[in-house]
Formats: sequence, structure tokens, C-alpha cells
Amino acid sequence: MELHVWHGEAKYGLPSMDLKSLQMLAYIKFSGAPVNIVKSSNPFKSPTGQLPVFKCSEGTFSEFSQVTTFLRKQNFSCDYELSPKQCSEVVAYEHLLLEKLYPALVYLW
Repeated sequence: MELHVWHGEAKYGLPSMDLKSLQMLAYIKFSGAPVNIVKSSNPFKSPTGQLPVFKCSEGTFSEFSQVTTFLRKQNFSCDYELSPKQCSEVVAYEHLLLEKLYPALVYLW
């Protein structure tokens, strides 16, 4: 399995400057999946011509939900030790961030 992501900036201490790349990197790290990370600043060098992209035996995925679904099928998940209430809180926080924080981030960036 490989994850192709945007290259980060050393002066900021981030592995990537792209929000979607950071999201996928964090999920893969927390789930413990054995994934090779390929950092690039040229999306045309990736398998699909866009970044981030997750490449595996079942194909290539560019959406976060597709990556998480595939990893859960492979028994790599961040949610296994959470109760149903905690899982629902995670979903609620995710939607809160997408609805309130993401538009501000897009506006300021």
C-alpha cells in the first residue's frame, strides 16, 4: 500500500501543507496500517495525476472515505476501542469542523 501526498514545508514542521494529505496521513498513522508514504510536489507523478492518492491491491482512491473504508476492511481502524457513544461524538466533531472551521480555513488561505 502506498499513499502519495503533497510535500510539506520544513520550516513549519508539517509533513504536508495540504489538508486532505494531512487528514489521510493522520488516519493511517493512528490506525497502524503499514503504508509507504511518497511525498511529491508534482501531482502528475502520482498514479492518477492528483494528490493525495492511496494505491493498493484493489485500486487507487483519492477520497478520504474510500481510504478509511478500505483500511477498515483490512482491520486497520482508529475506532475499534471506542464505545458507540464515542464513535458518534467523533462523527459529530468531524461534521462540526467541516461546517464551521473548514470554510474559515479556505477563506483565509
